[in-house]
Amino acid sequence: MASSSDAFISTAMTTPTDWSSELDPNLFVDRVLYHGVAALLIARENWPDVVRERLHKEALGQAMWELQHRVVISEVVKAMNERGILPLLLKGTGLAYDLYAEPSQRSRGDTDILISFSDLPTARTVLENLGFGKSVNMELSDDLKHQEEWVHERNGTFHAVDLHWSMINSEALRDVMPFSELQRKAVPLNKLCDGARSLSRVDALIFACLHRAKHLSSSYYVDGKRYEGGDRLIWIQDIKLLSNALTKEDWTELKTKARDGGLGRICWSGLKQASDRINGHIPNGVLDELEHMTESSVVADYLLSKKTFARPFQDIRALPGFGAKFRFIRQNLFPPTRYMHRKYPDMPDAPVWRMHLRRISEFLMNEAR
Repeated sequence: MASSSDAFISTAMTTPTDWSSELDPNLFVDRVLYHGVAALLIARENWPDVVRERLHKEALGQAMWELQHRVVISEVVKAMNERGILPLLLKGTGLAYDLYAEPSQRSRGDTDILISFSDLPTARTVLENLGFGKSVNMELSDDLKHQEEWVHERNGTFHAVDLHWSMINSEALRDVMPFSELQRKAVPLNKLCDGARSLSRVDALIFACLHRAKHLSSSYYVDGKRYEGGDRLIWIQDIKLLSNALTKEDWTELKTKARDGGLGRICWSGLKQASDRINGHIPNGVLDELEHMTESSVVADYLLSKKTFARPFQDIRALPGFGAKFRFIRQNLFPPTRYMHRKYPDMPDAPVWRMHLRRISEFLMNEAR
């Protein structure tokens, strides 16, 4: 049933589509919400009332959240600029204010912001001054992690910022798409606010394909529920809009970067999904060139391998020196007690060793799925 709903959703995103009696209305809407495309579907008159009402409610909620979120993120960008930080808005928010007809059409639960590692202390101060609080984190030392979440509540609505100082949360991939190069080609997001900037469309497309590839085998959460698989339609829609916007010169740049970075398979896979599922426009020959690029790269091996259990070992190998490797292992295996109490608030009186056993068992169960 889910596959039938997914196929219908893909078609309805590109073509006026009459309702199919084979679909379960509530399951269909559940799949729309998982894919994050409620605001991209215009229900036909003959669609069931429950479908049209739930889609309208979701789209309206996204629009109301967007109005508030734009204000919050604009304040963050302006405050960072005033302190000399030039952040780059990634993924959902960056694309919402660049390529989507209405920003609220790009559903998301947070805004990803990339900064230089050297700006991290100042960026934290900016967020604290604006009323953000750091979410529960592993509390690795700053040189061993790549991002952290900050949360702010305003008028009963939560707004989250994922603060990144590396594009991908991995030691092995720390140097993929370095900040200095991305900043050099960054483009303004005038629809958001003065001073807002995002990735160039070529870099944004490469990153969209990397992000999709990562989640082919790495879990993620939608509305608090755990999922695996990189083919949420909102991510495929990102790839489609970006590919449709590229010029001939952009495609040449993308192919060069894919070849030089060992990203041919990753870009081919994302673009092929956009082409097959929602009619993304890919120039003749591009997919063939990307598919047949000869490559063996750390990035492709790391992201496309289904053996996710091996990734920590790849990260450990990438760390320089025994000291850094030891700290990485110790901090991941035995995080501070205060972290464990925040992670498991339902075990306030339990000894720490029981919390560690629970954490290890959860990890093993996730890997076994």
